[in-house]
Formats: sequence, C-alpha cells, structure tokens
Amino acid sequence: MTIDACKAIVGEYALPIAQVLGLGSWSLSFEYDSDCGNYGSVIVSADHHCAEINIDPEVHGSKAEVLNTILHELVHVVNYPLERFREYVFEHTKGATCEILDTIGLSASEQLVTAWMGILNQCLGLTPAKLARKAQ
Repeated sequence: MTIDACKAIVGEYALPIAQVLGLGSWSLSFEYDSDCGNYGSVIVSADHHCAEINIDPEVHGSKAEVLNTILHELVHVVNYPLERFREYVFEHTKGATCEILDTIGLSASEQLVTAWMGILNQCLGLTPAKLARKAQ
C-alpha cells in the first residue's frame, strides 16, 4: 500500500476510533516508517497522555488491515497502565532484570490487546469501521 493511501485511512478513521475508546484527550501522532515487517507499533507516554503510532504501509495490503492495525495500536494506548509499568521498568532496572521484565510486560500487553480485539470484533461485532461510525 502507498503511504498516501495509508495516511488517508488513518486520517478518516483513527481519531474517531480513539474517541470511542476514551482517548479523546490524548495527543496522538502517526508515522509511516518501515517497522521491520511489523504492521505497526506504538510508543506510549502515559504520564503525558501522548502516543506515537507507527504504521508500516509496505506490509498492509488492504484497508481492512490498516483499520485493524489502527485499532490494535489504539488498544495498546487504552492499556496505558501496563505501558506505564514498562516505562518504569526501563527507568529503574538494568541488565537481565530489565530485559526479563520488559519481555513479560510486552507479552502481557500483546495478550491483552489480542483479547480485547477478539471481544470487540467477535463478541460485540464492533469492527474498526463500526467503532469510527459510533463517534459520529
């Protein structure tokens, strides 16, 4: 997918989805850099209610994939208490302890996001596009 196509989808859907998820007061920024083959990533600054979301257009083949990535990364932001924990790990631990706690935190974060994606999509029938429409 082209960067322009990806930006257009993000521009239309990301902020309405964020609003429905309770992130209306957050400062969200979007980047479109290659992310080592990952669909997307997010850096959360929980204390400042800011998040930088990167979406890699090169690995997305459809609008649906971009929408799922937007939702996935925004759910990471919703889980900001866990992200705050990971920030504190980096600030207050070193070496192997830091790596172990970060790995555990990252695994827990991905498991929670996957669970929430399943609840939203499969249990409640709320696709990213439906969530965006709820904001309007």
